[in-house]
Amino acid sequence: MRGKVFIDSIDIYNNLSKNFKEKISYMPQSFGLYEDLTVEENLHFIGKLFSIPKKEREMRIERLYQFSNLKPFRNRLAGRLSGGMKQKLGLMCALMHNPLILILDEPTNGVDPVSRREFWDILYELLKEGTTIVISTAYLDEAERCSHIALMYQGKFLLSGQISEIQRQTEEKLVDISVSNPLKVEKIIREKFNIEVFVRGNSILFFSPDEEIQSSILALVEKELTKEERENFFTGV
Repeated sequence: MRGKVFIDSIDIYNNLSKNFKEKISYMPQSFGLYEDLTVEENLHFIGKLFSIPKKEREMRIERLYQFSNLKPFRNRLAGRLSGGMKQKLGLMCALMHNPLILILDEPTNGVDPVSRREFWDILYELLKEGTTIVISTAYLDEAERCSHIALMYQGKFLLSGQISEIQRQTEEKLVDISVSNPLKVEKIIREKFNIEVFVRGNSILFFSPDEEIQSSILALVEKELTKEERENFFTGV
């Protein structure tokens, strides 16, 4: 896989003498901090690696606590944090040196829904302050939050652009059915139409290039549902 990277319109490969590393921060998918250190000890350790003076470190840590709401857990060992708290601590450490570019590798993978929402609230605040965020995710609903997305398969870009542009480029339409019994609906579609179906919570998603097929599927599904299930039946394309 090849390409070029520009920061502030500068090709970094042709300007290796400039210190671009200080402007970039990376947060891996797996928790990479010291589990036998407390939350605050990890933050101070990362700050020391970037040669941030103690007084400045304390000011930055206090500000990061406001983002993450982890201050009540400042003396807890990192290894005893929940999955969502570990991700927040990882993000705090990634932000210690005030990077202009933040790279996140599936940061909410395996995190509970509430922590996912809180994590994205923090990212929105960073965007308001001018931080550029590059995030990889397997969650389509998270991808839709981004201003620019790229779909990748086996290391190659398939499509890229704004979400509205990609939707126009895609020949097949994504049908989203919200029901109270998603497993029942999934079985109906798979057996009757032999279409790949994705279940996400109470939503059933599938791609269909033909509007007549879409209508047939929706009509059959609605017919097979009970009266109570039909009352909770919503579709979107």
